[in-house]
Amino acid sequence: MTFTQRLVIFCSLVASVVAPCRAVAPTESEPWLLERNVETFQALFSRSPFSLPTIEESSSLSDRYMLTGAMVVDGEPLVFIFDRTTQVRQMISKAPNAQGIVLIDYLPDPNSQIFRATIRAGSEIGTIAFSQPAQDSTQTPVPQAAVAPQVAPVPTMSNSAPPQQFPSPQRRVIRRAIISGQPPAP
Repeated sequence: MTFTQRLVIFCSLVASVVAPCRAVAPTESEPWLLERNVETFQALFSRSPFSLPTIEESSSLSDRYMLTGAMVVDGEPLVFIFDRTTQVRQMISKAPNAQGIVLIDYLPDPNSQIFRATIRAGSEIGTIAFSQPAQDSTQTPVPQAAVAPQVAPVPTMSNSAPPQQFPSPQRRVIRRAIISGQPPAP
């Protein structure tokens, strides 16, 4: 028997086995064979399984929003807020804006740590404030006693004496180790 004859017999056997399998209707245990329509995937369109969960559904307003500024125009207070979940900045006032957020009350203060605003988004009411910058842990604070203030005499206005030159503050220079195989920096 030649190779071609063996191939024909093999293909006819495979076709006889596969043909009855295709005639079987898909069952509930084989959902990949069922017909697809767009309505089946509405849950995926509204919330993708590949996106990270956000805090917007469960968070308080103070976790979601932060103040970025405030002003008073014609006696009406305007507060600018930043939505941390959508990265959108908004202006809110006593009247609801496009997202339905309303300014209820605010406590103006020149100190940003004390400044507060009370807002309402839907049925939730919360107090928001300015975000405090995080401390950089890589920099060590310099004690105030270690830095001596440099006091220079006040120059007098006379025609004979040239103006005094003030010493420049000391700068700390950090030398990095040279990586082998790399040319040194100029």
